[in-house]
Amino acid sequence: MKKLSLKGKRLKMIREQLKARGITDKRVLYAMKIVPREKFLPVNFKEKAYDDEPIPIGFGQTISQPYTVAFICQSAEINEEDNVLEIGTGSGYETAILGMLAKKVTSVEIFPLLALGAETALKELKYRNVKVSSVNGVEGYPKNAPYDCIICSASIMVMPEQWAQQLAEGGRIIYPKTTGVTQKLVRVTKVKGNLIEEPIGDFLFVPLIY
Repeated sequence: MKKLSLKGKRLKMIREQLKARGITDKRVLYAMKIVPREKFLPVNFKEKAYDDEPIPIGFGQTISQPYTVAFICQSAEINEEDNVLEIGTGSGYETAILGMLAKKVTSVEIFPLLALGAETALKELKYRNVKVSSVNGVEGYPKNAPYDCIICSASIMVMPEQWAQQLAEGGRIIYPKTTGVTQKLVRVTKVKGNLIEEPIGDFLFVPLIY
């Protein structure tokens, strides 16, 4: 059997990991098809770029499996005029996907070396609507607020008040909520100043470092 190229593996990932499991948003599928996940991985993991699993990127952090990234982005309902804040840049892969979906993306990462690596990869791929900063994600990034969407891909027990303050009316926050020994991915929507929370899935994420 002929060995699949990374591009071939990416197309297979779209079919078998995303479409087959309910990812239907055409813009999300297109972004996942275009963005080369291998560019955001350590060299020794590039051949596993499109495997259905998270991959370690150092500092106790991981790059989420492709399905998780697609599910979060689809659930966020991002449109092309949105201003998005990402808490936890990591390797920059999800940042790149968000950059294709939104008008502007601010991404914050507490580990300076991860932030630098992500920024370098994003610049090489010529993303001009993405800004990466090495700051504490709990504080959000008030300078570029308000945000139409805030996405955090690391778990925390209580959502920081700063995130809610920086969220625009009608905006969405998606983050993994730790409840005891389990986690729930939740979506919080601001409606007339009130925050409405709903569980949207069961996933496992590394804890938010702050």
